[in-house]
Amino acid sequence: MRLIHLSDIHLSKHNQQNLNVYYLDALITDLKIFHLEEKIDVILITGDLVDKGGESLGDNPYKTFSDTFIIPICDALSIQTSQVLFIPGNHDIERHQVLEDNEYFLSGTLTKDKANSQLDRQRDIIQPSNKRIERFKIFEREFHKDTPDYSFSFNESIAVKEIDGAKVGFLLINDSWRCSSSLSKEQHFVGTNQLKNAKSYFDTKKTDLNIVLFHHPLEEINSLEKEDFENLLQAFHFNIAFFGHSHSNRFESINSANGGVVYIKTRSTFNDPDELNSRYQPGYLIVDINIQTQRYILYARKFITSRIQFDKDADSLTDGKVIGMLDKQKYVNLNEDIKTEIIDLPSGYRADVNKVVKLLIGKSLYPDSHIFVRELIQNSVDACNRQNEQYPYLAPKIIVYINTLENSFEIIDEGDGMSKKVLREHFSIVGKSISQEFTESLNSVNLISQFGIGFISTFIVSRKINVSTKSQEDGLINFEIEDVFKGFDYNAQSSMNFSESQSTGTSIKVYLKSPFQAYSLLSYIKTYCRHVDNLTCHFDGSLQPIQASWNLEGGFAVYERKTSKYECKLTIGNTGRYIIATNSGFLINESPSQIIPYKFPFVIGGEVVFEPRSIDFDLSRTNIMHSEKSLEFKRFISASLRYLFRSVLESYNSEMKIIVVRYLQYYLVSYEDIIQQVTETYNDFYSKNELIQLCSQYTFLEFKSLRKPLNEILIILNSVNISKVYYYQTENVSDLALLIASFLKSNGNLVFSSVNLSALFREGSLGFNMTQVVNIIASVHGISLVHLNDILYDEVNKVLIDRSSIPAKVSGCIDKLEKKYSIKISLAHFGADYRLFLNNGEVNFINCDHASFADLVSNIDHYNDITLEVFMLGVLGRSLSSASINNGLLDNTYPSNN
Repeated sequence: MRLIHLSDIHLSKHNQQNLNVYYLDALITDLKIFHLEEKIDVILITGDLVDKGGESLGDNPYKTFSDTFIIPICDALSIQTSQVLFIPGNHDIERHQVLEDNEYFLSGTLTKDKANSQLDRQRDIIQPSNKRIERFKIFEREFHKDTPDYSFSFNESIAVKEIDGAKVGFLLINDSWRCSSSLSKEQHFVGTNQLKNAKSYFDTKKTDLNIVLFHHPLEEINSLEKEDFENLLQAFHFNIAFFGHSHSNRFESINSANGGVVYIKTRSTFNDPDELNSRYQPGYLIVDINIQTQRYILYARKFITSRIQFDKDADSLTDGKVIGMLDKQKYVNLNEDIKTEIIDLPSGYRADVNKVVKLLIGKSLYPDSHIFVRELIQNSVDACNRQNEQYPYLAPKIIVYINTLENSFEIIDEGDGMSKKVLREHFSIVGKSISQEFTESLNSVNLISQFGIGFISTFIVSRKINVSTKSQEDGLINFEIEDVFKGFDYNAQSSMNFSESQSTGTSIKVYLKSPFQAYSLLSYIKTYCRHVDNLTCHFDGSLQPIQASWNLEGGFAVYERKTSKYECKLTIGNTGRYIIATNSGFLINESPSQIIPYKFPFVIGGEVVFEPRSIDFDLSRTNIMHSEKSLEFKRFISASLRYLFRSVLESYNSEMKIIVVRYLQYYLVSYEDIIQQVTETYNDFYSKNELIQLCSQYTFLEFKSLRKPLNEILIILNSVNISKVYYYQTENVSDLALLIASFLKSNGNLVFSSVNLSALFREGSLGFNMTQVVNIIASVHGISLVHLNDILYDEVNKVLIDRSSIPAKVSGCIDKLEKKYSIKISLAHFGADYRLFLNNGEVNFINCDHASFADLVSNIDHYNDITLEVFMLGVLGRSLSSASINNGLLDNTYPSNN
């Protein structure tokens, strides 16, 4: 099957003449050459047929496009118009049909699910949401009205074609129904139901190969929906996805546990033939697919303006083409002992080799595509360690060269090199590690590699790999690898920094494919290679320092331990920090929960270097596995907690002390809840008595105007037979409660605010309050806690004054005001330093000890009834009525309410 991939023609009145005069003839001439060689089955156009909705082409722009572009090509190649399939692009929308109110609503409300609901509503009719794409879709419906097995909708359309005896499904995605000039990426939803609808259709038709056309690359749509599309394309077994929009070529094979899909993005076919930037010059793609073998060849073509003809696009693909395999199943029997003679039943398990290998170079195994840097350097470290085992006096080096001009990464080691036997029996066998065999045969434990799959992670990012290796047995061997499914080319030539004078060693040079860029690799080396001896790195010829770090920067004290299994350095600081785990100096994970004791403080962090095989991790070596080894290590580092806490508590660092005490207080109040799990992961956790003692000593509260440790305060209270401690909630505490608290404090009681506290752990901040801490410690001293509200009015009653003790004139005025304003007024001894008036919601308290009230009582004879009432209203904070003002004059100056 031969497919032609065109995109982004952007036909307009301004470029129509250029198209007709010379470009279209050149395109047709090039297509004819390939068509004569092997017939073209389908032409695919991935959007942007016209420019800006065709506004410069009159009332029927797509008829103009068909007459100008499609029909001449079909006539020249003698193919049917039904063999041309196309989808809309963002330039195919009519901008004036984008309704501002509707767009504002959609931009603010659409989600993944709501986008699918909207698609269901507009599938068979035009609504305001898809009015912008109506003219294109009407043209498409008319164009394909006689095309066999063509299912049209205002969303996706679907075609199934019989080609070379096979059924091929084409899904024509409409990913431009949401496009507008103001649309942001995160507001760009497409609707995954378009894929699901096609999946059902293809299943019904029993297609052999499924192809999908997008205009926008997936990175141009909402990030959550992008992930769904990536997963569904593989889960629904779409073989190829064609894209347009970005005017440049991109070719990528995506694989995971669900399957594989080839992403193909082409240049703009026409847009601007005078474009000077080689990357964006016009071009197109030819894709040949053998449906039976699943082998494909992709030819990239580019328009050469100076010659007015097309030629191979060597800027995008080496020699203008690439050869590969679709996700074809290849089964291998796993069982050697066949116990059944029944032919139509399986004899045992089989493995789909292609899918298994693609798993090993897919996102499902390696979350970070750049992890190949770690894998290659680890292999070199192992090679150097094997060399050291045989020649202990040597100090073999590892050198990395990053070349941004070539977009390449080269690593050279002075290790033992690879002989023909090693290449044959280890390097070329996925899953067989030379280091593992070396370890087992010599009982060596210092080699890192275990699984024999690290090297093939390189195929995630590479377009080709050159290998030069030199061993004592077989000397120098050179070869090139383009793909994990292709053979080794021992005749390839490469420019490498490997010196033939080097006695033994290996050089691996990786040429990165788009979109991976060499300039980013230095940061990945520094991330992954934390403690690697004899490693140097050159970035575009400049030597780059790679400094070892133990993640201790800004720490207060350091805890260090080293055994035959691990080396550990931890510190404590005033903010959260991770415990970085490395395998022989290579990063595993920056926050591995599997090795951290239960409720271990987040402020304790640093790094641990595991020796080979002292910890278990998954195939990708990015996640540590729960095992006896990880539990053993949790107990190992748990000792750091006591050491670091003690270092802080014995210091003069008040800020750090507060942080440590918060953890001790949390452990105390949560002791019964956490002790079982703590005991499992700590060798020597605090006992409850220890926590009570430490919290008593380092919890400070205000007592008799000084901040004192809680244990000292409780001893004093016991000595004077005070058996209660009072507390109040900081939030919404009343003035009356604060006043009573002041009275209690003045009588030698402890009154404290029950502030909310927290301790920072890796799962987040865990809260508690001061009352919980004090209650546990006070109970040990036989002292109970009482909420201030529980004794508030009992204490208030102790300071209330009977009205008979004040002049009758004042008492009578108070009685009058209570009736007149329906309020309650009480007199109390609050002390001369306290304010004159206090309102506690239901009761208005007048402080008889205040100088203003004492002056009133002393000079009561100078006040008539009116001035007395005015005075009392002022005390109570009440407004003066006009009648009160007009009925008399003040004999005295009105006292202020303070």
